[in-house]
Amino acid sequence: MGYTLKKILYVDDDVESRIMVADYLRYLGHDIVTVEEAGDALRAAGENRVDAMILDVNLVGLDGPELLALLRRDHPRVPVILYSGMNADDEKVKRMLAGGANRFLSKNEPLEELVKAVHCVLN
Repeated sequence: MGYTLKKILYVDDDVESRIMVADYLRYLGHDIVTVEEAGDALRAAGENRVDAMILDVNLVGLDGPELLALLRRDHPRVPVILYSGMNADDEKVKRMLAGGANRFLSKNEPLEELVKAVHCVLN
């Protein structure tokens, strides 16, 4: 396959998206930890040694930039991919990219693009 399988934290309040993405990444052999809310993301990142994080931009609880700042403070070397739907706030995405997120992908893109982004930040 050309890459080492890793543990990935996926944070998304959209149940269908969370299940679809997690199932696909598991199918590829990755170990996926999924959570719905920002507070759970902080807890899961602290309890698991994750190799990458995928974050929805709009979450319940802390907003995306606040969550990213806390994750960056505690896990500065873990790559972060922003993954959000059409309603993603462009200014919020720009702030998050400036705040340390590695990439942004729209959920409208094929799932293969997310997989490519994951493998890119992991290698």
